[in-house]
Amino acid sequence: MEDQKLNDADVEDQSDDLDDVVPVDANNVRFEMTAWDLRMLFGQLMPISEGRGQVDWHTDVTIPWAQAKLMHLYLGMNLTLYERENGKITIPVSVMPSPLSAPPEGVDTSNAEAIETFHAVQSIVKAFRESQLQGK
Repeated sequence: MEDQKLNDADVEDQSDDLDDVVPVDANNVRFEMTAWDLRMLFGQLMPISEGRGQVDWHTDVTIPWAQAKLMHLYLGMNLTLYERENGKITIPVSVMPSPLSAPPEGVDTSNAEAIETFHAVQSIVKAFRESQLQGK
């Protein structure tokens, strides 16, 4: 008999398995990287006092990099579809990422690859900011 590999696409929709899933709200996410995985910590901003808040981290999800890359694709597709149907999602200025003017502390500025990576990230942040602030 020929060995068969089971792909995710071949797995039947098992909606009954979702009965045990516990829904949670998260309005904050923190990312941590390792060589093997992307760790995402989800939490809820909880008010404490004097108009300040603290994030209550409640869910920790770790995925391999290949899955993170596919997630990037599917999140982008879903955002595009949502915005086509509902209009542009606006990001409040108070949570807009700041422009990156210099590499963060600890980056070896004598390392050409580190500087190239910084410039790539800097360009991504700049393009995001410009797309959000366009028309305001």
